[in-house]
Amino acid sequence: FRAGRIDPRIREDDDEHGRERERVGPQHERRGRLFGRGPAHRKEEPGGFLLIRSRGLESDWDIWAMAMSGDRNPFAVVRSRFEERDAQFSPDGKWIAYQSDRSGRFEIYLQPFLSDGEPSPISTNGGAQVRWRRDGRELFYLAGDGRLTAVPISLPATAGRPDVGAPEPLFAPAVSSRRDIA
Repeated sequence: FRAGRIDPRIREDDDEHGRERERVGPQHERRGRLFGRGPAHRKEEPGGFLLIRSRGLESDWDIWAMAMSGDRNPFAVVRSRFEERDAQFSPDGKWIAYQSDRSGRFEIYLQPFLSDGEPSPISTNGGAQVRWRRDGRELFYLAGDGRLTAVPISLPATAGRPDVGAPEPLFAPAVSSRRDIA
């Protein structure tokens, strides 16, 4: 897996040092780090796939996936000359939401996983740190103005584009910097 300069060989239940990885959330989302010449961020989907954020040789940060059993060869899910990151699987594992700077600033996009489909823009005023509601009917993200924003989503049962509602700002979360924590 030279394109991303990352060695994805890692045991399912242990990290690269033999320690059990942290499991959080109702679906035991696994968080870990793959080591190579750069950091990677990974999220496991209940169906046994792993999302990997990797820096390519010819592109900026991209989103790759790898099956946790069988053929464990990573493959590109979102690969472009832009930066894509912080991908999140939908609760059913059929869609991914992520942020990309393809518009000139980071925005939130949604696209099918393991099937053809163009990315659907979700945010309209910048976006980062996207998360799904547990039932998959809403996305939450931090908008460019720092406010937590919700967008209703209706995912198609088969092929097609999702029905995306209007972004609704909820509130500005109180966030402290590391300097304030000491």
